[in-house]
Amino acid sequence: MQILWCGGENIDFNRCIYQEYNSVTYRSDYARSSIEPQTGSSVIISNPFWGGSVTSCWLVARVHWDSSLTWQRCIGFGQRNKTLGTGLWLSSGDSRDRFALRTYNGDSGSTLVQGPYTFRNYYLHHIAIQVISYGALGTINVFQNRLQVMTYTGDITAGSMSAIDCIVFTGQAGYVRASEVIVTDNDPRALSLMSHVPNGAGTSSQWTGAYTAIDDTEIDDSDCVYTDTDDYNGRFAMTDCKSGTFYVRGIKTVARACSPSGSTANVLKLGVYSNSTVDVDSGQLLGESFESVERWASTINGNPMTPALLNSMELNLRSEVYTS
Repeated sequence: MQILWCGGENIDFNRCIYQEYNSVTYRSDYARSSIEPQTGSSVIISNPFWGGSVTSCWLVARVHWDSSLTWQRCIGFGQRNKTLGTGLWLSSGDSRDRFALRTYNGDSGSTLVQGPYTFRNYYLHHIAIQVISYGALGTINVFQNRLQVMTYTGDITAGSMSAIDCIVFTGQAGYVRASEVIVTDNDPRALSLMSHVPNGAGTSSQWTGAYTAIDDTEIDDSDCVYTDTDDYNGRFAMTDCKSGTFYVRGIKTVARACSPSGSTANVLKLGVYSNSTVDVDSGQLLGESFESVERWASTINGNPMTPALLNSMELNLRSEVYTS
């Protein structure tokens, strides 16, 4: 199984959104919060899939439904360069507690199929959506609590959208919350997403600033850690895995970063420090404004992921000076 993207906090999406801390809206032993749109916000889109566009994939998420609205968009698949809102959507139907699959072209929606009356208010639902061969002859399957509740085969084209490269999430505040969002190329219904965050100083960190500047749930770009020196490592201790036995598919590292005008260091390498060894990616060239940068790794220094290995890791940020 290949993980195409995952996320579940403010930093994983394209705009500042609320973090909901009522633990009935997420699993508190896996996530720190759920995400919720701000009042008056438009449709929210995720950071792009790491490998680019696909036409077949799965989405799994924990969704808390609290809507009195019919035809209310919830979560689905989109393409980042299209009119905001364009996509394949799981929504409510002609009743607030009924599932529906809909396409939106950016201006209006069309219902593909409606499902059972099991989208109950005030419940945390385990939702999975499978898309097979997006286009004029494709299939969408929807699963609730791991059981199939809807299927549709036919034209699933949404406006000018030609492929899938992001997750779309409702812009309607106060009705839908989501957490543990995972996109894969195969059935992910057994997967969970666990958040690990900075919680202490790391080993011989060379950056300026404490972990408390980067442990936020809600984005605060006014408070940060930094360096302007080439090949410096910023290291921070991380929270441990929850107790239990797990098979670990990999770890995503995400940070908001920029290289202000006049800076020397302009590349950020993301990774971890483990067993006295640094494992970071090749780096991403930064712009002058803050943006989210991500790295996915299925092994660390060639070693398979385990809970014990994760618990031994520190977050490692490495600076670099790039000149063309």
